[in-house]
Amino acid sequence: KYFGSIPSQPDPPMVTIVEPPQTELRKATVEFDSNPAMMMAWHMGDIHDPDNAALSVLGNILTDGRTSRMYKTIVEQKQLASSVWCSPDPGKYPGLIVLSGTTQGEHTNEELETAALDIIHDLQRNGITTAELERVKKQSRMDYLQGLRSNAGLSFQLGFYATTAGDWRMVEKAPDLIKAVTADDVQRVANKYLVDTNRTVVYLINPSEQANAGEVK
Repeated sequence: KYFGSIPSQPDPPMVTIVEPPQTELRKATVEFDSNPAMMMAWHMGDIHDPDNAALSVLGNILTDGRTSRMYKTIVEQKQLASSVWCSPDPGKYPGLIVLSGTTQGEHTNEELETAALDIIHDLQRNGITTAELERVKKQSRMDYLQGLRSNAGLSFQLGFYATTAGDWRMVEKAPDLIKAVTADDVQRVANKYLVDTNRTVVYLINPSEQANAGEVK
């Protein structure tokens, strides 16, 4: 009655804001009443970037399961952290590769960061083994297909790819992309993305623990 005669307008254009390329290492500290933790992040591409599958394999080699490089060294052997994980997160827009760990005992975020970077640098120099690659590829495929067995899992993946990638058919393509990843691909993306000029590191510290440590000293 009141607005029917007003002609409709075209949809407003989509606004896409992309962060400028990072050119130097960034560091920050956050204080919170919690266990100390360390988080690092590196920029990566969007959901259509051809490096995504190799980055997914890389993240799993670093932290997925008890046989992963960082779990064996950082959690089991050195006991620097109670947990550690790494995961690339591509989306409709460029995303981040995130690595995080929670320190254990008297160990510090600095120790955890150094240990994680040592493992990354070793992988960048020497690559990965065939056994590591095959283990991760098989596990990734099994986990992905297992997630599609439930209605909720299947609907989530269909919705994710439809809204993020613009094509629900990527649900069928994802396992083949992982299967095609080579050891050279993993080493290449590690050297391409996991560099200091592309890295941001944040320390979560407990201010009360810092104060107590200062008093003890």
